[in-house]
Amino acid sequence: MNLLWLQSGGCGGCSMSLLCHDAGDVTGTLRAGGIELLWHPSLSEQTGAEALELLEACAEGRHALDILCIEGALLRGPAGSGRFHMLAGTGRPMIDWARLLLNQQTLMGNYPMRIRWQVHRYLLKQSMTFYQDEFAGRIATKLMQTALA
Repeated sequence: MNLLWLQSGGCGGCSMSLLCHDAGDVTGTLRAGGIELLWHPSLSEQTGAEALELLEACAEGRHALDILCIEGALLRGPAGSGRFHMLAGTGRPMIDWARLLLNQQTLMGNYPMRIRWQVHRYLLKQSMTFYQDEFAGRIATKLMQTALA
């Protein structure tokens, strides 16, 4: 699995925690778990044009991207433009890069399933009259579709 790690919003705490963990060799530990670190702002040798080429290849789907880790907050200001945090050398806000890269990511968080279980718990609290006016399967279909919306 390929991991691309970006930092945003001035955060570096997760990277520092990772670098200071007891096992020592961060990239070796990831590789042992089947994870190849494509790029990390503190750990990778590629900088400038090399790093931008990798980001562009991932964003365009020319390089496989399984896991995208964004450390810190994606800054949206001013006025939703994201221009408070520009990715150096690109003229593009980091939030735009995140949008492009998320479309290529093959592994996603388990949010749809979490939403389904939360809605399921909510539905368990409803009265029988709530269900009597509904067609069979309509509620289940809405539950499944809403989680993906």
